[in-house]
Amino acid sequence: MSFVYVTEHGALIRLSGGKIIIEKAKKILAEIPKNTIDGMVILGSVQITSQAIVEFLNIGVPVTWVSGMQKFYGRLESMSRVNVLRQAKQIKMQDSNFSLSMAQKIIEAKLHNQQIILRRYYRRRISDNVSKIIKSIETISKFIPNTILISRIMGYEGIAAKNYFSALSEMVPKDFAFEKRSRRPPRDMFNSMLSFGYSLLMSEVHTAINNAGLHPYFGFMHAIKEHHPTLASDLMEEWRPVLIDSMVMALVSHNEIKPNCFEHPNSDGIFLNSTGRKIFLNAYEKKLQTVSEKKYSYRHLIRTQAENYARALMEGDAKKYEPFRIR
Repeated sequence: MSFVYVTEHGALIRLSGGKIIIEKAKKILAEIPKNTIDGMVILGSVQITSQAIVEFLNIGVPVTWVSGMQKFYGRLESMSRVNVLRQAKQIKMQDSNFSLSMAQKIIEAKLHNQQIILRRYYRRRISDNVSKIIKSIETISKFIPNTILISRIMGYEGIAAKNYFSALSEMVPKDFAFEKRSRRPPRDMFNSMLSFGYSLLMSEVHTAINNAGLHPYFGFMHAIKEHHPTLASDLMEEWRPVLIDSMVMALVSHNEIKPNCFEHPNSDGIFLNSTGRKIFLNAYEKKLQTVSEKKYSYRHLIRTQAENYARALMEGDAKKYEPFRIR
């Protein structure tokens, strides 16, 4: 099973027999057996026929739309996996001790993973400031288990994130230097890749949540707000440093992505061009299919974690959930 990314501007996705056909100007770009597709991500101006949409719904393949400027538009997904008992429990457990315990575990693991990423690159670029930041994140992480307000935990996470990205900025090649984390829109090449990667990761986690029968808009940590899949934001936190930050650092450190892989469609932001997106998507898929130290691919582990969360939720016991921690 695999994910399919359609990036060709003006392409058409249609169904023919047991295959999904991707074509442009009546020229076939790809023919993919429908039963081998785990999910599809459409970027930019791409058309899809109603027959293909219905078939994706029938076989439970989610389709995600992302704009050319890397904005997450939304998803097509089947209702076949909805578990109303799990979703009812999600609502019931809002603002509970279970939610607090989950927030503590997830953020503590995220800060641990950030420290590991910084230490890996610190060995190559020794810096007194980075050393201090690593120690500061370690200190902040010690506060998390004893903090009894989720809002305060998120405050600690925000402070750690600011320091973390400041440290990363010291260790990237000069061509990819950045001042701080910028999102909507990304103001530099490094932030552009982070934002694109996080959008893809959001889709990945969203798929795992849907497969587990959970409701993506009822989380335990981020504040509920309109048009935002809060649970996806919650469950992707432990994976951000592990999958996206490390991958982007590798891309720039190994000179796989170059400045000519970006464009400025307007004065407000910078984004990957078609060449850059292809390089990035290949690296992203390679990362997700990589077998981790736990002997499963990261994609498999993301889905396993969604199921683990569902079980912990139903039992009301956060001890049943262990976030992923790199070594």
